[in-house]
Amino acid sequence: MAEPLFTGDAAPAGSADDRQVWRWTSSVVSEPSQLFVDGQRGNRMASSTVLSSHRQWCYDAVRKRVIVAGQPDGTRPVIEASVRDHAFVVREQSDFVLDGLHFARGAWHTALLEGCSRCRIDGTIITDGFVSGLSASSERPSSDVEIRGNTVRGCGGSGILLGGNTHRWVIRDNRISECCQLHEAVIGPKDRIRQLEWSGGIKAWGWG
Repeated sequence: MAEPLFTGDAAPAGSADDRQVWRWTSSVVSEPSQLFVDGQRGNRMASSTVLSSHRQWCYDAVRKRVIVAGQPDGTRPVIEASVRDHAFVVREQSDFVLDGLHFARGAWHTALLEGCSRCRIDGTIITDGFVSGLSASSERPSSDVEIRGNTVRGCGGSGILLGGNTHRWVIRDNRISECCQLHEAVIGPKDRIRQLEWSGGIKAWGWG
């Protein structure tokens, strides 16, 4: 769910303490919601002038490129961008089981359920969603869903996000960690910021 990036340009720049900061650039078709640098979520910054440590990055809207701070020794980093809105989507389906799968790095929600009923997600790993790991859309009702024994981690907003049309859900024995990561970051358009104002490991909201 993440696409490797590189044009390979690199330029060392002096920082305040006279150490060298290696900056790597890569052209992108459109603004990425999140980047992963050397296997971990990058930290988005406001501009290239403030990139001072490994995994910090910014987006240059004029030149349509990302600029990434690499390792202090100049080692070329592995840069990946989330390119799909969701790693897993299921809509208007009933009576199914997900067991022992791994979904990662959705550019919006990593896993999304819409209008589902009598289903179970068990023993699955869901990681690195830009907004949430597992989300139940408020557009269509989802009922009688069991979320048990899963691992959800590394999400920008909520680990499990239940919209206003979720009914009779059981969430039990899950491990949820390292979520709500984007509150202090410069994450882009205002609508995305509003989506991340209130987040939690598990969040239920709306009118259901």
